[in-house]
Amino acid sequence: MKIGYICGSSEPDRLCKCLTALTDLYNIEFFYFTEDRVDIDQKTISGSFWDKTKLGYAEKSTSYPHIIDGTTQMMLPGLCIELGKYSYLTHIPSDDSNKILDSIKNSDCCGYLIDSNIKIEKNTGNNFKIRLNVCRGENGEWGLLGMFVLVGYGKDISSNGWALDRKPKQFLEMGFGSEWKTLYDEIIFISRDLPDILQKGRRIVSLAIDVIIDNSSKVKIAGISDTPDYYKCEWQTAKSRILYYNHIYKSRKC
Repeated sequence: MKIGYICGSSEPDRLCKCLTALTDLYNIEFFYFTEDRVDIDQKTISGSFWDKTKLGYAEKSTSYPHIIDGTTQMMLPGLCIELGKYSYLTHIPSDDSNKILDSIKNSDCCGYLIDSNIKIEKNTGNNFKIRLNVCRGENGEWGLLGMFVLVGYGKDISSNGWALDRKPKQFLEMGFGSEWKTLYDEIIFISRDLPDILQKGRRIVSLAIDVIIDNSSKVKIAGISDTPDYYKCEWQTAKSRILYYNHIYKSRKC
């Protein structure tokens, strides 16, 4: 199995470095590349492979891989279409925010949609949100890889300057007392059900879901990104991705 990972720059990102190390352990051929290194006429890519003897990346030409992962949203639409004819793209960029909203409205998560201009400083003294990092893994199933509390300097969800705070359970217990367990269970429900809802009719592999708790102690979805930052969970994401690659390879007979 050969995996190609597209990067937004000539240097590998954190997840790419973790995948380089783990795919070597699993005897998976892995390389990273940028879109300008694709030769659509020759059907080849100038990829950066890990060279054990030099302990660094070395560039060499290779055929299209079985699977392409990474920041595919950086690719031109025409290149996505071209590579998709020969390789499985784990993520296909799309601009369908209205359809995403409709998907949530017509699901069990509809009650968690945020109201506009909501204030979220209740009980904590600061603006905060809880970041959920989820990723597809073994058998193509979604899993929660990380949950972090981010505290901001402003009084609404558009504030800049988010800083990592304490563990979610501790944060909720300190801020919401006896309500914390119910709130926590609802957050877990969102992390479990929302990805399945959003993947219908779409090609996505990872999500960052931001949730907040409003002035009525209700959990609300404050933001969704299908190109998340893997801060503090790069290794967990890499492990999950490898399990997902195996699932794709076996189920599609690449």
